[in-house]
Amino acid sequence: MNAQECLSPKKIWVLVAIGVIISVAAIACTHEVRYIVSGSMDGDDQPYDIKTIPIYSLVMIKDVDGKDMLDEFEVGDVIAFHYSGVVVVHRVIAIDPVAGTITAHGDARSEGDVQEVTSDMVVGKVTGVAPLLGQAVHFVKSSPIILIAMIAVLIVAAYAVSDIVRIYRKG
Repeated sequence: MNAQECLSPKKIWVLVAIGVIISVAAIACTHEVRYIVSGSMDGDDQPYDIKTIPIYSLVMIKDVDGKDMLDEFEVGDVIAFHYSGVVVVHRVIAIDPVAGTITAHGDARSEGDVQEVTSDMVVGKVTGVAPLLGQAVHFVKSSPIILIAMIAVLIVAAYAVSDIVRIYRKG
């Protein structure tokens, strides 16, 4: 068997898909990944690194110790924190070093709708937003047939990888 047969376009795509899965897993090991289910941050683009967070996006959250929150966050950063039993993702709009609090606000929320965040509420800092991956998750969550199809694709991918390994071991 020659190299062209070993690395057919189908097998290359399978290897690329596996690479993407491994990359996502590596990110998940260093960051918490959350799925955004509300539109509170789906407002007008803001003049910060994270412009907006559309509903059904995935966000990557870097763990931040609440004791260090005043040093870790700046106005404009997006923070994840516990509030009323859920994790909320909002933008930092003010920092009060005297009180030791951060004021957070959803970009699409009304003006007076703010939360005072204390050190014991902090989960971390949002460092990335993946709207397309979030849309894919939303689609899979809403369609069980797609989930079954994805499982089938993973089985085929596993078979293709085992086939490649077998060929290289013979060769």
